Amino acid sequence: MRANSLLNYLFSGRASSLLYYSHKAEYYELNNTISSLLTLYQTLSILDDYKDCDRIEIPFLPNGIKLGSNSANVISKLGKAKYSLSKDVGIGHTILFYRQNISRINILSQIHLYNDIVVYVRVSFDYLEASKGAKKSIYQSLKSKYDLVIDENNDNYYIDENNNYLKVFDNGQISVQFFYVNKDTLEEIRKNIPDSASKKGNSEDLIKDLI
Repeated sequence: MRANSLLNYLFSGRASSLLYYSHKAEYYELNNTISSLLTLYQTLSILDDYKDCDRIEIPFLPNGIKLGSNSANVISKLGKAKYSLSKDVGIGHTILFYRQNISRINILSQIHLYNDIVVYVRVSFDYLEASKGAKKSIYQSLKSKYDLVIDENNDNYYIDENNNYLKVFDNGQISVQFFYVNKDTLEEIRKNIPDSASKKGNSEDLIKDLI
């Protein structure tokens, strides 16, 4: 597949025609990045340290989903989620999972909503079982689609004018994360973190689990 074709398929509105794979609930829960309100809060709030990131315009997420939009927008763009999770991840926190396969590259998208607002999206490209040039193709597609200068050996943070963040990193699979940083939303999440959860561990341990 040509370098630009991969993300064109994923982000052009044709993803719904791709093959979706069935997995047991354990698969999605195991791959869930954020499993509590405390972790969600930590994920979004630590980004204040990256105000000096390169500023870009984040034009869209998969199929035109927008940060700050609602579940109805997500479902209208991507269809019914392959799996959804709301139990045991915090009051008001819902996660929608979508899975696709393009040219033997497995793609898992997880969309996190808080009070029906899209606050975090992670799209992971598992290239290990794909062709030898798959990793390079993904990076080339990302660079072209978002007009980014990406260092494949380091984490890359970018920020748009609305303080939405995009992070690209590789830990055996290439992941692109989109963060909605809104002070009012952050405060609502913080207020709803159970007291018992906020006393567990420290922020460094939580952050290590996320990156």
